[in-house]
Amino acid sequence: YKPRSVVDGDNPTRHDIPILAKQSFPLCMQHMYTKLKQDSHLRYWGRRTFGLFLKGIGLTLDESLEFWRSSFAPRFGAREWMKKYSYNIKHNYGKVGKCADYDPYDCKKIISSTPQNKNEYHSCPFKSSDSTR
Repeated sequence: YKPRSVVDGDNPTRHDIPILAKQSFPLCMQHMYTKLKQDSHLRYWGRRTFGLFLKGIGLTLDESLEFWRSSFAPRFGAREWMKKYSYNIKHNYGKVGKCADYDPYDCKKIISSTPQNKNEYHSCPFKSSDSTR
């Protein structure tokens, strides 16, 4: 199964993300998506890494804003979410701040990043997994 919008050559929408995550995302992005769904939150570097990935696969700014808002909805009301989180998403797309067009992080950058505590998921899951599993 491929989401209709992706098959037709259109950009994916926020509604395509669950299927794409399961079938097509690299493991690091699957892991971040799973944690986002479990916790209704990702810390800054997780949002940055996953947000740039979503931008890279073609999610538009409007779709990205709605994806993140709905993902955080169980923990944050719309006004609080808008105040705390929307700016960074717009920044990823170069619409605010220095208006830079940021690229998604490559594997080397993701592998080399080191989460600072147990609630951060922006690094490579293989890097921190137990080798006996």
